[in-house]
Amino acid sequence: MPRTIFLSSYVKGSSIHNTFNRGVNINNTDGVLIEDNVIHDVLGADLVLQGGLDESDTTQHSLIVNVKNRCLGDPVPAAAIWMSQLNTTVRSNVVAGGTNVGFW
Repeated sequence: MPRTIFLSSYVKGSSIHNTFNRGVNINNTDGVLIEDNVIHDVLGADLVLQGGLDESDTTQHSLIVNVKNRCLGDPVPAAAIWMSQLNTTVRSNVVAGGTNVGFW
């Protein structure tokens, strides 16, 4: 039986900064739109898209700056955008600065 994906969850037009563990963490959620955000000075991964069956998630038009090393014990590497799901659309984002990698 096919799954129904509702495209109504979003993180949009937000400023996320100076956090102590990750900026946005999407886990086991379908159809999430992450758009037009500014994320900076975050410890660990700034934007995390993870989970098993996530489908049709999109991140676009966001600025991610100054990714800092992760907290001790965090299994996710410090990356601007960290994804473990294959069916994710990533387009027109800007990543600048940081201590590790841009995309993981």
